[in-house]
Amino acid sequence: MALLCSMKAIQFSLLVLTLFVVHPAAAKSPWFVRTWQSDEGLPDNSVAGICQTPDGFLWVATLTGLVRFDGLQFRQIRLPGDNRLAVGQAILSDRLGRLWIAKDRGGVICMDAKGGLTHFSPREGLPDKEARRIEEDGEGGIWVSFFSGEVVRIRGSQVRQFTREDGLPGGETCYLAHDRTGLLWFTQGGWLGFFREERFHPLHKLPPERTRGERSERIAGSRAGGLWVCLGSQLYT
Repeated sequence: MALLCSMKAIQFSLLVLTLFVVHPAAAKSPWFVRTWQSDEGLPDNSVAGICQTPDGFLWVATLTGLVRFDGLQFRQIRLPGDNRLAVGQAILSDRLGRLWIAKDRGGVICMDAKGGLTHFSPREGLPDKEARRIEEDGEGGIWVSFFSGEVVRIRGSQVRQFTREDGLPGGETCYLAHDRTGLLWFTQGGWLGFFREERFHPLHKLPPERTRGERSERIAGSRAGGLWVCLGSQLYT
């Protein structure tokens, strides 16, 4: 399965492999596009994030709820408190097959393979703010970054928040990714760096974007080793 989803998460589309020819122009392609929206079972048409767990289920986080997709139908999952989720693609399937989902200013939910739920709320040390991304490091720690720049690590039942005193440049959303060796990398405030020995280490000042407005930084690990860094319309490796 391959997925198409816009950056603004307005519509959810799934590319399905088929043997049928749906249009003369697509005669040489085995793919076609089908769109699922609220009429097909989504809580609403605003998709905030998508991931797949090892059991094959596809999980779709919408702004008003979480659903599980089995290839035929959606099943809505009730979460503690209200069902509003963060808009920043803050959903992750970790190496243990657990699902992590960020609520809209309501903390982070961990769902195990049997459906058991653990709720990490602001009472456990998470900022009472909206999460942007969730990432797993090479040691199984779960990292949550927030729109306003905060970064939190969840390891077991322990929650720790990292700040400028721990080496973060601060001021903007921090994007996180681990490379093939498990090393955690970050971009924030125009800097690229890594995390080691409980500190963030800014390494390179990123080049200025050629686009106007707020900086748009994204980072991802490469299967071949190293990193991919996206700055607006520019891609670096």
